[in-house]
Amino acid sequence: MEGATYEFGADDIAKGSGYISSQCCGSTEIELGTVYDFVSLCCKACKVEMAQSQAEYEAMPNGTELLSIYTENDIKTYRDVLYYVGQVLGGFFCINREGKLELRKYGNEPVMELETKHRFTSSFSDFITR
Repeated sequence: MEGATYEFGADDIAKGSGYISSQCCGSTEIELGTVYDFVSLCCKACKVEMAQSQAEYEAMPNGTELLSIYTENDIKTYRDVLYYVGQVLGGFFCINREGKLELRKYGNEPVMELETKHRFTSSFSDFITR
């Protein structure tokens, strides 16, 4: 019957046919469809509030795309996860002045022109230099 709820527990399952666990995925990797909200996952794990709402993320280009993490990846931290999610959403994440995780979008209108004579190479890192 549509909309009906059928309660069952471990005693209702024949031994070896299935198991109930509190996991939201079937293995040690994050699977497609098990975590639609990577930002919320990262915020909860790091005990940080989201600056934007779920509805605001969903309204962004690519905001409703399903994401997954493959077993073979270079992700080691929640920061790495947010880096890739930020790329999908066309921006980057930072902690704002209110202490919340905020996605800042890259603009699509040019604000200035950098000529060849103004360009140089550089690299960025997480190290502090004093």
